[in-house]
Amino acid sequence: MAPTSMTLDDLLERTVTLSFDDLDCPDAPVRDYLADLLLRFVRTDDLFPRGHTRPRLETIGDVLAEIEGCWTIGSPDFAPEREVALRRHLGDSALLNAGFFWERLRSAGTRRHYVRLGRWAYRFLAEHERARRGSQEAVFTLLAERFELYAGILTYLREIYLYSEGG
Repeated sequence: MAPTSMTLDDLLERTVTLSFDDLDCPDAPVRDYLADLLLRFVRTDDLFPRGHTRPRLETIGDVLAEIEGCWTIGSPDFAPEREVALRRHLGDSALLNAGFFWERLRSAGTRRHYVRLGRWAYRFLAEHERARRGSQEAVFTLLAERFELYAGILTYLREIYLYSEGG
């Protein structure tokens, strides 16, 4: 029997599902969100989106400055509706860094900073009227409340299912 090829979507969905099952985490909506997050961030354009105040938003500081710029009345960059997308990106970036790339966060203080930022961004998305999007509200609530759990699942996924000894 010939081996079947697996798309990147399939691989990420499968590894996320296996990780949630292995760790006995029943949060299916968050599982699906994390599979989508990983797939979105595989593309560099989504990892570092275009900004109005900077060509690319490469750091958390860039994203925070862009959020502030969205609210500067009279500015050509005034676009409060963009804040929701930026805060989602901020939460997703913080989660990816705290979980998938945790060793890059050199100190416990830096990791705590990412955890706080991620929780703050997801809490905004769950609680503020202009950010609510139907069933996503429950996902963002769980992400805010259990941020470190999901970061740990991403670490587990990387180490168990995606890590290779060769590099």
